Amino acid sequence: MLKRLDRYILREILPPTLLSLTLYVFLLFMNVLFDVAREAIQNQIALGVVLRLLYYQLPNLLVVSLPMSILLGTLIGVGRLSADSELIALQAAGISVRRLVRAASLLGLGGALVCFYFIAFVAPEGAYAHHLVKREVYLSRYVNSERIVPRVFHESIPGLLLYYDSREPGTGAFRRVLLYETEQGGLVERITHARRGELSFDPATGRVNLYLQDGATHARRFDTDPQAGYSVMSFGSYQESREAPAYIQAFSGNLARNHREMTLAQLAGEIRSARGESNPVVRDLRLGLARTAWHERFALPAAALIFALLGLPLGVVNRRGGKASGFALSLAIVLVYWVGYSILRDLAESGRMEVIVALWLPNAVFGVLAGLLLLARSGRPRRGRSGSPLIAVAGRLRSLLQAQRQRRRQRRRAATTEGSAPVPPAARFPLLIDRYVAGHFLKVFVFVLLSVYLVYLLVEFRSLIQDMVDHDAPVGVMLQYLLFLVPRMTTTILPVACLVATLVGLGLMARSHEDTAVKAAGVSVYRLMLPVLVLTFGVSGAAYFLQDEVLPTSNRVAEALRDRIAGRPPRTRNPRHRWVMAQDHRLYHYQSADPDRGLFQGLSIYELDPATFVIRSRIYAGRAFYNGSAWLFRDGWQRDFGPEGARMSTFRQETVDLDVSPALFQSDETVLLWGVQREPDQMSYRDQRAYIRELRRKGYDTTSLQVALAQKVAFPLIPVFMVLLGFPFSFRVGSRGSLFGIGLAIALTVVYWAALAVCNALGTASVLSPALAAWAPNIFFGTLGIYFSLHLRT
Repeated sequence: MLKRLDRYILREILPPTLLSLTLYVFLLFMNVLFDVAREAIQNQIALGVVLRLLYYQLPNLLVVSLPMSILLGTLIGVGRLSADSELIALQAAGISVRRLVRAASLLGLGGALVCFYFIAFVAPEGAYAHHLVKREVYLSRYVNSERIVPRVFHESIPGLLLYYDSREPGTGAFRRVLLYETEQGGLVERITHARRGELSFDPATGRVNLYLQDGATHARRFDTDPQAGYSVMSFGSYQESREAPAYIQAFSGNLARNHREMTLAQLAGEIRSARGESNPVVRDLRLGLARTAWHERFALPAAALIFALLGLPLGVVNRRGGKASGFALSLAIVLVYWVGYSILRDLAESGRMEVIVALWLPNAVFGVLAGLLLLARSGRPRRGRSGSPLIAVAGRLRSLLQAQRQRRRQRRRAATTEGSAPVPPAARFPLLIDRYVAGHFLKVFVFVLLSVYLVYLLVEFRSLIQDMVDHDAPVGVMLQYLLFLVPRMTTTILPVACLVATLVGLGLMARSHEDTAVKAAGVSVYRLMLPVLVLTFGVSGAAYFLQDEVLPTSNRVAEALRDRIAGRPPRTRNPRHRWVMAQDHRLYHYQSADPDRGLFQGLSIYELDPATFVIRSRIYAGRAFYNGSAWLFRDGWQRDFGPEGARMSTFRQETVDLDVSPALFQSDETVLLWGVQREPDQMSYRDQRAYIRELRRKGYDTTSLQVALAQKVAFPLIPVFMVLLGFPFSFRVGSRGSLFGIGLAIALTVVYWAALAVCNALGTASVLSPALAAWAPNIFFGTLGIYFSLHLRT
């Protein structure tokens, strides 16, 4: 039976814990949301699948955020009791600080049980369901031939280059197909043309089935004479089965559970099976992975209880720091815990450290620290300042600085009185009130930015540490990746930071009745918005600069570094394209080149029949040079294919007049021809507008890209409209505290982003125009904020 004191302590700790849980889940969920949204846009994932992907991520987010929330809630709740001298009152009544351990332990134990339920039962099933949905996404992406667009070179099938001209109405089959492949290390090349083609995929076997009709295959061996090493084989129908890429094969067939997706019973069975393994190396590896996953289900929930006990003495120490310092202190503790835990966990999985010691050592260290701090704080709390010499010296220095600033003000005031008449206050900007409001805004703004950075970096670190150990990636690469990730994180969190800074910064002024003092001085509260808007416009300008000048480069570099950490080959975004289909239905291909100097080796020119794609002739040059007006071909041959057969002629040197130059192989136009997908977040506004113009010229649907282009202007201004929306609410937040302001900011942000997503979907579906889809949320919420502002008592 809980006593009144325990219920009182729990009432102080539980509300900030729940609000902190909401805050942490929101921050982590925002990180997941943008990744899933980007993947959904790139892979054309349906909305229902996106919602399932987000839902299956929640258990893991709760497991991470619940211990953090308990720590912060305990720090804030106990800190409030200490700041209001209620702990002194308890001591006066003969109740020790250690008596509070009971209430904190109940909260920590409850959090540990909830955490254990999620990590032991909900998270494994959610992770496996998430794995199945990801499989569905990847397979549908690979199977869906609609993603293979016409008049684009595709390399999705390993070892095969695919190109087709159009689709057959009704069936969707390919018309006028070209295939290119090499064998025997490049000694043999084959180019196949067909009137019609179909592509299918078998998810059970992971194989790609290719069916062609009415075509021919031109094969050539490079190690023999061109006359003898060239052959042409015609066919009426042709069928072939090929292996899918490795990542597709991994998703095919029955999908086994990994250790994170196994239940406790399945992990126990895996441990028993691993102990019976005859190979000692495999046995140790399997045991390390299985036992680590088993003990993790118990060690992580125990952290909730440890953090509750640790937050109790730290809350007593932090009585003058307030909620902000409690938030920062909790993040620092959690960062140290997770870094240590992640490193020790990887040591346990690799067998370099005993599993029980590695996984339970962080809990033991922080538990001992909590016990020592409790023993140190079990006596009577001291009033006033601590007797620490360092604090006394700091107080003396602060007094000297304040006295010096006061003397400077007096000298400045005297100089103003003796000199010319001062400028009227109304004519100056910024006034003292402007600097004061701006100071409140910037303090909260910077604090939110740094706090969210720390949370994001913590989440990224947890996701990177496993790949770093598996692929022996240097720590410097991880630090570079995190550095290049900062611009993207900044553009994401700026709107939230501005809204929180408005709600909390102005709310603190309202709580101190400073807004009443402003009105009593004859100044409208609207005047308080001016410095906030000026700062926010500056933030929006910085956001646009980051988005247009920094993000296109930083995103590409971050993606390349992430691939390196994960052991994946780098993805080429703008290669020099060895295949180009020109407007005159000539197909150009070279083996190697220096287009800047106009030098090419192994240049082939195929002249195609526009109606059938039958190869009429082929010109090959061992070396080719462009002199600025014509092409000079050396050591080559020409084959002409007609109804009577093939005719071949060779040449040592020949001048050929073509309507193309080496610039064709370097232009942005060839990016599309190669099938390289250019994402909006990796292009500037100018580049994306040119890209859309090129796509429209070629007949492609650019609706989604036009929406993204309009958002490049609307998105950086979101902080301004967030401030307009939050301003009228900030004066109602003051009486309820800063945590209420943070909670309100989260709610408003969720509604705002939901409206943004809906308008984006409507714009992509052509229900709204691209400009309206991008600007509608800003206009609506900005107007709503102005409407509420007009009803304020000024």
